[in-house]
Parts: sequence; C-alpha cells; structure tokens
Amino acid sequence: MAVTMALLALAAVHVPLRTVPCVARAAPAVRLARAPPLVMQSVDEPAAPLSVLTWFPVWLALGTSGAVLAAVPRSTMPRLLLLHLCGVAPLLPLGAAARVAVRRRSLKLPPTDGPPPTPSMRKARATWMVKLHAIASAGGLYSAVIGVVAIYANKAAAGKPHLASLHSRVGASAMALWLASYLVAQPHIWRDVWRVLRKEGRLTFRPRYLWADALHRRLGNAAIAVSLAAAASGISGPWGRRVLAPPFVATACGAVLVIGVLQYLAPNPAPSRRRGRGGT
Repeated sequence: MAVTMALLALAAVHVPLRTVPCVARAAPAVRLARAPPLVMQSVDEPAAPLSVLTWFPVWLALGTSGAVLAAVPRSTMPRLLLLHLCGVAPLLPLGAAARVAVRRRSLKLPPTDGPPPTPSMRKARATWMVKLHAIASAGGLYSAVIGVVAIYANKAAAGKPHLASLHSRVGASAMALWLASYLVAQPHIWRDVWRVLRKEGRLTFRPRYLWADALHRRLGNAAIAVSLAAAASGISGPWGRRVLAPPFVATACGAVLVIGVLQYLAPNPAPSRRRGRGGT
C-alpha cells in the first residue's frame, strides 16, 4: 500500500512534466528540438519557491499516511480494521494531489526563448491537470469506500454500534461530501456523450474535462477539509492514543494541520477564469 501511494504521488508530480510531448503533437510545425528547456510558470507564479510550496502538501500527506501505516501494530490488528486503515490512508495524499492539480490547471508553459505558447498548448496543459485531478479524486474515493465497508463489517462482527465516536461521524460526513462532489461532476463529464447518444443514437467515449461548477468546487473543498479532520480525529482518538506513542500522535496531527494550512491558506497560483473555461 505504501509503495502504491508513493507511485501515485510520483505520478502526480511528473504528469505536468510529460505535457511537452503532448504539446509537440499539438503543434508539429514548431521546432521544439532546438528550443531551450521550457519553464513552467503562470502569470501569478514568477518564483520557484511557490511552486515547491504548492506541491509540498502532497509529499507531506504521503509521508504522514505512510508513517501511520508503518507505526500501527499490523500483526495484532483485526484484519478488517487494518483493511479500513489501508483503504482510508490513501485519501490523504490523493486528496491533496487532486486539489493541487486543479489549482494549477491554468499554469502556462512559456518558453524562455522562441515562439510563445499557443492556445492549444495551454488547453493541453489544463486538460492534463484536470485529468490528474479526476484520477486522484476518484482513486481516493474508491479506496475510501473499501475502508468504510471494512470498518462497517468490523463493527458489525464485534457487535459494536455504528457512528458512536467523533471520528466515525466526521469520517461519515467526509464520505458523504466526497460522494456528493463525485455525483455532481458526472453530468458535466459525460454531457457530450449523452448529447451524441440522444441526437445520433451512437455511444462515443468523449468525456468533457474542461468545465466549471461552483457547487462541485465547494463540495470538493469541503470533502478534503473534512477528510483532514477525520484523519486527525482518528489519529488522536482513543484507538490512536492506545496504539501509537504520544509524540507520534502529536507530530502526525501537526502534519495534518500543516497540510490543511498549505492547501487552503497558501496563495493560489492559477489565475482567475471565466465560468466554463477550463477545469472544475
């Protein structure tokens, strides 16, 4: 599980770098071979430290989740409880990657020397970021569903009441927000598919990646924030304090707090856009 999370986070950082071949295919007439390396910047992000700060929550979330999985007594834990932990742990880094990606969807790739980026290049860059956002958020949701089913079965087998603790109630609220955000996005993603099916009677795989919806944005932001609260309440709750050392609990909760601060208080590098033009 830790290796899978590491690969997903690595992909989250390197997908933007793979847009150069995509740009080359979109504009074959431009001779990119002799051009100097492209520098990723947005109109609001002239300095490198902000770029590093923007991606840092993903790595911090990955390290925190991996540390928790490594610190718990896996050999003595009930299997369903361990499955719950393995299912919900990826939600922390994948949620961070989803929000970082959608915040950076409008970053441009201006070359230091040579022709300026074309609108098709900028659209390809935004599409890559929104695809990454969709993959990370959907992957986190599907993994968390496994964790929720596992803990439900674990409590049912032990004869314990459901939603009896603060952590369980916060976690259930986070899952409800994730599901609501996911369902709100589906009509936008598959709008063109339904339109072709209705008008022409044929089914084509044509998901729409570039769109904007205020409700989806609010639900997604709330889902990630409540997920951070669920993680902190689980680590600092009775079970976490019983199986983890107090310094580890304090450090992990502090890391969750830093992840939230960096995601919601750090400057947004993406410039404002008109509604409906690129991204969610």
